[in-house]
Amino acid sequence: MEMNSANGFWLMPSHNRPAKLKKIFFDMKATGVSTAGYVLINETDWANNLKFYEMIRPQLPQHWHYRILGKKANDMGPKIREFTERVLSPYKDRGVEWVGLLCDDHTPITPKWDLMTLESLNGANMVSGNDKWQFYRKEGSGGRMVPP
Repeated sequence: MEMNSANGFWLMPSHNRPAKLKKIFFDMKATGVSTAGYVLINETDWANNLKFYEMIRPQLPQHWHYRILGKKANDMGPKIREFTERVLSPYKDRGVEWVGLLCDDHTPITPKWDLMTLESLNGANMVSGNDKWQFYRKEGSGGRMVPP
């Protein structure tokens, strides 16, 4: 089953780490990321760091956006739940084929890693990047590993 890169997006929860975002935005652009995504930030963090988030906004990869969530969305799980309830659920019948998860401290190094990840999806599996230090320690992963 081939996944259409235009029919999905990445979620990247972040909290109070504009410097980490600046670095991953740079790395994503350097590796030619072409898929869309959302940086999930809660409204308190946004208000407290607005100057920094706006300063790095021009560095967002193409088709990437900030999504400001409620105050209770202060960790990865609550951010993903709120995004799913408020944004993703209304689109469930609109052809969203995939949703990926990134962290703001990832370091993409492989050109076109995003498309390689999608190519490894078959509709019934989960695909993860090779974080190197853990990759060879784990046995029996449920999906194919691709370089980040």
